[in-house]
Amino acid sequence: MVVGFTFTLFSMLYETNLNVEQLVSQRISVVILSKDGQRNTQALKSHFPQAKISLGNNASLAGSLEDIYKEKYIQELEYFMKHSKTMLVMLLEDDVIPVYTNKTLWYHLAINTVPLFSNDLANFDCSKRGLFLTTTSDGNKSLCRMFSKENLAEQIECLRSIPDPIDVTIHHCQEQLNITQKRFLAFVHSGMPSVIQHHNLIIY
Repeated sequence: MVVGFTFTLFSMLYETNLNVEQLVSQRISVVILSKDGQRNTQALKSHFPQAKISLGNNASLAGSLEDIYKEKYIQELEYFMKHSKTMLVMLLEDDVIPVYTNKTLWYHLAINTVPLFSNDLANFDCSKRGLFLTTTSDGNKSLCRMFSKENLAEQIECLRSIPDPIDVTIHHCQEQLNITQKRFLAFVHSGMPSVIQHHNLIIY
């Protein structure tokens, strides 16, 4: 009952004349993480012309593919924190596909990331169902994640201090730093093999 009322109230406040284009293009930076620019990279780029493609086959990085992926992930967060003028950054794996067509996708991103109470301190998991409200943190997959610039410096420091895969590490850091996580479904896994291999470390 309360959840339904909250959803209705939120929709009434934000649906009318929502400035979708600016809320996405000027508020959200987009990074597509890819090993070689293949898989669904170009299709995702067509949805977000402003997106940066981050390649993971950097010869200067050593370690397993999973380690390289995590390092590139953190490097992109560092770059965003230092250089971007947007409030949020969305990191997408190159094996995801959007749930919606382009216009509806942008609307969905806008309405789910507009803060209810002028608070931009939340992280988002944009590959799981949710309803605007705070959810429990999880370490299961990093298909689509969004971070706020407001508390990113301490998150980056934490991410570098934990040796687990990036999705599990994000979970631990959110728990340690008491960072709010919200969820909404904008992207799903296409079924292609994932870079992240840690079947015994999945956290729900």
